[in-house]
Amino acid sequence: MAQDLSTYAELNAVWQARGQAQGLKAPLPPDVSVIAQKQGLESGQLPLQSAEEAFDGGGLGRSFDFLPDPGSRFGMRQLNWVEMIYGQGAVSQRAVKSRDMEGTRYISWRTVDQPEFVPTFDTARPNVERAWKIIAGRELARKRAEEIAAKPAAKESLEGAVAGDESLQVFKIGPFFWLSPQAASSGVPQISQPAGIVMPGNEFMSAVFSLQPGATAVAFNEPKTVCYCIRLIDVEPPAEKLKERFVETKSDPRMTAVAAQDEFSRSFGTWIEELESRYQLEWKRKPRR
Repeated sequence: MAQDLSTYAELNAVWQARGQAQGLKAPLPPDVSVIAQKQGLESGQLPLQSAEEAFDGGGLGRSFDFLPDPGSRFGMRQLNWVEMIYGQGAVSQRAVKSRDMEGTRYISWRTVDQPEFVPTFDTARPNVERAWKIIAGRELARKRAEEIAAKPAAKESLEGAVAGDESLQVFKIGPFFWLSPQAASSGVPQISQPAGIVMPGNEFMSAVFSLQPGATAVAFNEPKTVCYCIRLIDVEPPAEKLKERFVETKSDPRMTAVAAQDEFSRSFGTWIEELESRYQLEWKRKPRR
């Protein structure tokens, strides 16, 4: 697939340089969905979005790749996907390979680079209305989830608590970790992405891992677009075994260090936000990712 995309990029560049002025037809882009289907891969397309929106969306937006770098300690350095797509010198129509902490590999390309502009009211209104509805609906969603969690039937199963309500879906997931198992080897803290949960964050994981078996809790995902009513079935392995493993990490504290790094980063971010609020600090540049 990468070769097909690269070939098209070369042909398109030649057409823009010569063929367009000569009235020749532009080369047809490859049908990525067909190629992906033949190769047994999944295809998709992101809407036009900023680097910040892509990063906050997770998945592809937080993927990365390792590039040779003779000047670094190990001869390699990590380059984030956002830098490859939005960074200085990034080229449209060029295939970019990346991976995420879960081991998923991506091939992506930037189709168009739209300059920043101030949209008209009519253009911005649908997005503003959608954002307002999401924000306004959060308290309603939390209240509904809390009502479900408070039902006596929820102590036995969530299926019984929502029986008869076809608007709600109950599913079982797990077991899963708070942090991705690959975090220790990479040194980069990354929240695991259990199948069935849309973009879980620390709020979700904190709610899950604070529960005792049979207890319920309510938590949003990271972008606060989905509110979950959670019932913990069991913890594997038992707490005693987890304590033993924690003690064993004294000889190899990488995982503990990664977890501590994540906590430190969040605490540091909270501290910075409090300083900005207290002293009314206003940045004159976009925050670095």
